[in-house]
Amino acid sequence: DRITVIRDTVVILFNNLYSPGGMLAILAGSYTVYSLLLKDRKERELPSLWLMAVLFMSGLSFILILPHAARMPYEARQMIPFAALLVGGVTWSFVKEFNNALHGGAENPEAAEPLLKKGGRPVYLLFTAVLLLLFWYRFALNDRQPVYYIPDAETEARYNSEIQTMKRFDLMRYVQLRSEVLFAKELKSMPTAFEPVFFSLDGFQMFWDPKYVPGYPQIMPITEYYTGSRPVLCFNDADGLAYDIIYMIQKTPAPFSPVLVSDNREKIAGALDRLLQAGVLSGMPENMYDVMGRLVVDLTPYLIVGNR
Repeated sequence: DRITVIRDTVVILFNNLYSPGGMLAILAGSYTVYSLLLKDRKERELPSLWLMAVLFMSGLSFILILPHAARMPYEARQMIPFAALLVGGVTWSFVKEFNNALHGGAENPEAAEPLLKKGGRPVYLLFTAVLLLLFWYRFALNDRQPVYYIPDAETEARYNSEIQTMKRFDLMRYVQLRSEVLFAKELKSMPTAFEPVFFSLDGFQMFWDPKYVPGYPQIMPITEYYTGSRPVLCFNDADGLAYDIIYMIQKTPAPFSPVLVSDNREKIAGALDRLLQAGVLSGMPENMYDVMGRLVVDLTPYLIVGNR
């Protein structure tokens, strides 16, 4: 159900932002306790819980609308304002409490504090000292790896010699991703009369979460980036591909170049037959290019003028 998807997406998003994401949850809990029980009500130096809540809800709005899209690694930026203020607030609250402890509450020496605050401050100091030490240590020493690792030509040799199952699986994905990226670069360099839109029938192998748009495979963002950020629309059958091409060329206010991509000649032929039957093409395209074992056809020269 949608609630479960949203909950899982929030967990994924925070783990993409800082791993383990549970550390941010502990920081949030600590700061909430501090703000409600220990912080001086007149204190204006530290961020309020209301401000933190507004930032969190602002980041959460995207997740509520497109929960599957929010799982993309770069979407963690939605929560950066909230996380940055949270970490800064906890860190500065520790500095203030530590300074007050050293000077015996010199900022407000005449104030008589309740027993809960007097006893809670040392506990908070000890707890946050350990928590911040772990947080900043991990933050400083974590490896900075790219979200999408594009391996070099030696990766295949590493993959073949790898014994450990998990690393071998990762390398297998990276080898496949490298093939996708190299193919996407070839598409980017392909000359077309207008801005291209790529229509794929099993022309790519790596996709985003199938739940994002059921029935329509979603291309990996990194692959689309290497095509020059041109749209890459993927389909499971020729009918759906033909329908979308017909709809787009009839409704678009500006001409574009539809480019078919597939790993199978019969699949492309099936899509072309449907386009011919619909009266969109003037004839069967003659030029079909083989690019890295995949077939690519630019339909622009064969579009009937009125449909361009």
